[in-house]
Amino acid sequence: MNSVELLDKRNQLKIQAENILSSAEKEVRVLNDLEIEKFEALKKEMEDTDRQIKELNNKLKTSTRSMENFSLLKAINDVANNRQLDERSQSVVNTGIEEMRKAGLSYSG
Repeated sequence: MNSVELLDKRNQLKIQAENILSSAEKEVRVLNDLEIEKFEALKKEMEDTDRQIKELNNKLKTSTRSMENFSLLKAINDVANNRQLDERSQSVVNTGIEEMRKAGLSYSG
């Protein structure tokens, strides 16, 4: 799942949990055993979703940090002036080639 789907899932779980609490409040009563069980399950699932969101954010931060060393303008300038690409630039180019192949597109030049 991507971050938008995870955030949406978490919001839906939160709404369900709030509905359980608000229905008991409206009826001025405590939660019954079934409601407590459902609420705890929703709470656990929200915690799992939060953990997944944090893991995804950490992965995005890591990939963003590694991209800091890449300059598209420098890579274009190196290619235009027939200079060899540095290690990071070559890695980005190779990743692009791989993604194009996965998409069924041809790469040349």
